[in-house]
Amino acid sequence: AALREDEIARLKVLCEGGRPYEAVSLEAEARGAERLLHQQAAQIEALSARNRELETALAAAEARIGADRRAEFDLGARNRHLSGELENVGRMAHRIEVRRLRCWQPLTQKIAQAKAQLEATRQRLAQLEEACAQLEEDLLLRLQADKKRLAQRVEKLTANERELVLEIERLKRRVGSAKKAPAGVESDRDYWKREAEQLSQMLKSPVLMAVGRLAAGGSSPSGGARMSRGGKLRSPSPARPASRNGTAAVNGKDYSSDHGADYVGNGGVGSYETTLRQRGRSPPTRDRDTAAAYDDAELLRVKRERDELQALLDKFERHMAEIQGNVRALTHERDQLARMLDDTKDELHRSRREVMSSANQQPKVSLAAQAVLKRVEN
Repeated sequence: AALREDEIARLKVLCEGGRPYEAVSLEAEARGAERLLHQQAAQIEALSARNRELETALAAAEARIGADRRAEFDLGARNRHLSGELENVGRMAHRIEVRRLRCWQPLTQKIAQAKAQLEATRQRLAQLEEACAQLEEDLLLRLQADKKRLAQRVEKLTANERELVLEIERLKRRVGSAKKAPAGVESDRDYWKREAEQLSQMLKSPVLMAVGRLAAGGSSPSGGARMSRGGKLRSPSPARPASRNGTAAVNGKDYSSDHGADYVGNGGVGSYETTLRQRGRSPPTRDRDTAAAYDDAELLRVKRERDELQALLDKFERHMAEIQGNVRALTHERDQLARMLDDTKDELHRSRREVMSSANQQPKVSLAAQAVLKRVEN
């Protein structure tokens, strides 16, 4: 900008007129040379600064090179140390691999045996489950059949019980009537016994004995006590007893006849009782005993069948308990085998982690160990 202003001032002077062209041109050349010198001086300064910067960078680079050389030396020494350690690790890894192979062979055999046992246990458990299901189905069918049969038996027993109750009610009514009949017979016997005693006392009196002798010639057996069609004496009704004041009627129906006396004296009361016993119906003791024996036999048969069914049910329960015990034992064995398999897998995973941790130090050994682990796991 300063050069431009100087040039403008010079051109103004030239335009106003004054100096010659040569002087002006020389002055212009001098000024141009001066500007060139200034420019070259500036370039020289710049190059000097650049040179100083390059020298500084060169010194820094030389310092870095020295540091790199020292670091390279240190790294070489460390590399040699690490190489020795790596060789030691390789030898240790080889020993570990050999020892692990020796340990893994029995583990592999144990795992194979455990897998075989587990498979056999699973098959046996499946067979037992099928057998248990079949037994449960058979037992259910048999229980249903027994239930139907027992229901029919219960219905039959209920009907028999109903019939027995009705028969017992009939027997009770019959026994009640039979008890009432002997009571009536006993009352009649007592009544006629009293009457016979009174008649015997009356006949023992002298007056009645004389009257009897007088009436003996014209009286007939029908004039005394009337005979029934069967030849048995028909005594007067209990509703009309003989007189108790020592007097008796002599109209042919009197008890003072010799026939009546003979009847009383010869035990007519006993024959009358016998007649009453023959006419009266005794209770059906034979039928009742037969029905009771049949009921006892039926009850014994029902109890025996109940005991047999209870024994069969107990047998089925014991069989089911045995099956459940076998299933529990197999389940326990399966759980033990599963735990053994899990422990073996954990041991394999732990060994694999150890091998993987050692693989970071020696890749070749880790690959071999991984291959061995995969082979063992498979």
